[in-house]
Amino acid sequence: MRAALSGTELVLLLEWSDQTPDVVREDEVNTYADSAAVQSPVSYGKGLRLPAISMGDEGQPVRLWLQRATKTGSQLSDLVAAGFGSSTRQAPAALKQGAMTYDAAAKRWRAQFSIPVSATASLVPVSFALWDGGRLERAGNKRLSAWRFVRVPGRPSDAEYVKAM
Repeated sequence: MRAALSGTELVLLLEWSDQTPDVVREDEVNTYADSAAVQSPVSYGKGLRLPAISMGDEGQPVRLWLQRATKTGSQLSDLVAAGFGSSTRQAPAALKQGAMTYDAAAKRWRAQFSIPVSATASLVPVSFALWDGGRLERAGNKRLSAWRFVRVPGRPSDAEYVKAM
């Protein structure tokens, strides 16, 4: 994962190895696409606990950005969740730029996400999920990271918050 700040957008680039690209196919059933997602708490910072890693919880919802491989590129969804199985799609106007491409020579996926961050955020909690369609991974059957933190350059970190995290 690599990150860069562009105004109030945190641009995240994920790369991972995969021997075969699996895409959404409208003409077949029981096929699953390679996919990637980023989640971040709706609210975070000093005095706030992290949400449950499994799509947040009632007291701490998360925002998710999901990309699924398709025949023509990728499909990007913007969701909010407050617990496993509670994801709700956001209006299309809320969608941010994203791109997911497969490099056949390197046998690697690359997915780019652009997520909003507040103008004062210095430490942004994020976690990542990957689905391998060829392994029939879908829904909760996926690889999931723990919470990770992206330090926003040029912004002072709150020592108490850093210590708590």
